[in-house]
Amino acid sequence: MKTEPYYLKAPKDGRDMTAKIEACLHRHGACRLGTGNFVTRGIRMPEGTSLFGAGTATKLILSPEVADGAAVRLSSYCTVKDMTLLGGLEEAPETLGTRHGILFEGTAVDDQYDRASQPHNNTVSECFI
Repeated sequence: MKTEPYYLKAPKDGRDMTAKIEACLHRHGACRLGTGNFVTRGIRMPEGTSLFGAGTATKLILSPEVADGAAVRLSSYCTVKDMTLLGGLEEAPETLGTRHGILFEGTAVDDQYDRASQPHNNTVSECFI
């Protein structure tokens, strides 16, 4: 059993884990997720935080109640590692749509933008998206 204060277990009932994950990131700067499904309304990772899973057995899933968005939204200097990030549970959507596993916040902008305000230096590794 994991004893780190930043370790969260997947709920058996499929309830939304957004608030718990974000609170853990704010409090500890990191959050380690156990195996299982974590339904979210879109985790907003604060700058310089890390989110870790237990390989593809950890699934972060955008809630079906959310019309559009991403399971995880990265700021700057964030790390996401060892998990599956899903914009939904459908096998192969017909169109990309507006539901995603991950979004690098600030990168989806109009043609006029300030590059200095763009997020940078994020690391995403060992993830299935």
